[in-house]
Amino acid sequence: MGLSWSARLQARLRHSLATRKLLNLGSTTLTAVVGSFQERIVRLFLSKCFTRVFPWLGFGKRLLFALHLLKYRFSEVFIQKPAVPVNENQRLKTLENFGILDTLPEKLFDNIAVIASQICGTPIALVSLIDGTRQWFKAKVGLEAPETHRDISFCGHAITANDPVFEIKNSLVDPRFSDNPLAVGDPNVIFYAGAPLIARDGSKIGTLCVIDSIPRELSESQRDSLRALADQVMVLL
Repeated sequence: MGLSWSARLQARLRHSLATRKLLNLGSTTLTAVVGSFQERIVRLFLSKCFTRVFPWLGFGKRLLFALHLLKYRFSEVFIQKPAVPVNENQRLKTLENFGILDTLPEKLFDNIAVIASQICGTPIALVSLIDGTRQWFKAKVGLEAPETHRDISFCGHAITANDPVFEIKNSLVDPRFSDNPLAVGDPNVIFYAGAPLIARDGSKIGTLCVIDSIPRELSESQRDSLRALADQVMVLL
């Protein structure tokens, strides 16, 4: 009898140096990853069809692409998901009451993102609002995506922290983010600083954040300015 689909994938993973380097995973973790896949996903991944559709991708990159297709269903193997705030139900209700989600861009919010980017000297700045499953960007500078999944969001961590500004100087050396697809791939979130958007009831509904693709650190005056701009976002809401 031939090897099972999972056994075949495990064998490929163990003997793929490119994959090991790409994912930086040990044998135990690799086995855990394979064990998490559903049979149909493994079949898709190993099928000739998948290889023919993406012939230019090496084995390791096809694995990463497969994980993207799964929408990070098994992302707990690679990354630490953001904690859920203790007041999550109230927080979501407060966010809904603002009626801001999925609205059109507005100049006043765009201006704040531009100012945040300029003050902090970063190529990316976002006004990010976090609902139950995603972070949606009311305003953005330097990023095309309208939203990302909450499970891989840096802002999801920021709204559960107690810091006025939640700052990650180098995500690649932080175990919470070193395997995060937003850090190891586009848009390469290496530096992150987010000031929570705090409603009157204390709910943190999102962040004003700045992002760079290189390690760095904000000055005290930059942190204070980012915090002040986040407060101004709440005034506009």
